[in-house]
Amino acid sequence: MAGGKADLITGVGKIDDRMLIILDLDRILTSDEQVAIDDISRAGKDLVK
Repeated sequence: MAGGKADLITGVGKIDDRMLIILDLDRILTSDEQVAIDDISRAGKDLVK
C-alpha cells in the first residue's frame, strides 16, 4: 500500500457483495480521540437505560 499505511489494516474480508476492511483504531486515533469516543459510548449507554 502506498505511503506505508498498510500497517493500519488488520484484516480484509467480503460480506455478500461488499468489501470489509478492518482498521487498527489504536494506530489511527489519538489518545484524546479514543477518550472522546469512550465518553460518547458511555453517554449513549446511559440514554438506553
